[in-house]
Amino acid sequence: RMKSLDLAKKYLGKQETAGSNDGPVLKTIRDVLLYKGAPPCSWCILFAWWILCRAYGPTNQAEYRGWIREALGFPKGWLPESCHDTYVKALALGMISDDGRPGDIFFLLDAKGHAHHAGFKDEGTFNGGFKTVEGNSNAGGSDNGDGVYARARKTSPCIKFLRLPDGLRA
Repeated sequence: RMKSLDLAKKYLGKQETAGSNDGPVLKTIRDVLLYKGAPPCSWCILFAWWILCRAYGPTNQAEYRGWIREALGFPKGWLPESCHDTYVKALALGMISDDGRPGDIFFLLDAKGHAHHAGFKDEGTFNGGFKTVEGNSNAGGSDNGDGVYARARKTSPCIKFLRLPDGLRA
């Protein structure tokens, strides 16, 4: 039973509609998780936080930003703005692993260890890889795509997982 994965899958096929990294749904996500009037930006990690907040968080969207920080055990002042910032905070808290469970968040790292894309690990595997649901991707697996896609990713040293607390996976 993966409440967050079920919700994320409802967004499959949703695409940017107002240009690169923009559209009504993305504007709502930015306004709730970042700040009102935030400019279009890469949104893969924001999609993950949006899903977790909607699946497990408070009913009042104004409380989402603080709730996700507290639910993850991140320090006061942290904002859910970027993949890399999230990865660094989770790494410092011992929450990063080489393997993930369905519902955990995966990060793609570049050769310098900079996290540049994130999404959910889905249920199911294939020889040498795992299935995903990810925002701001495309059919080719871009880290700055145009919508929400179900993908298959090969396991590699450049993929790490944020092992979410059980309360964010049930």
